[in-house]
Amino acid sequence: RKSRMFGFIDIGYYQDRQLQQGSRTVIETVNAGKMGYGIGLRVESRMGILGIDYGSAYREPLSEGKIHVSMINRF
Repeated sequence: RKSRMFGFIDIGYYQDRQLQQGSRTVIETVNAGKMGYGIGLRVESRMGILGIDYGSAYREPLSEGKIHVSMINRF
């Protein structure tokens, strides 16, 4: 009943300051975005809901993705 499979897209944006050193010191602001995608699975069991997610960064090989395992239980 609570089991499901799903796909997801993860988009983020960040701003960072980098210090450039040379003949003088300059602070440069860097704006960039990141994107990832993956699939997830939730399976209901006697112990709770077991979650397994696989995600990978955009334009990265699938072999470099990450696997996350979780257990959701309520008392």
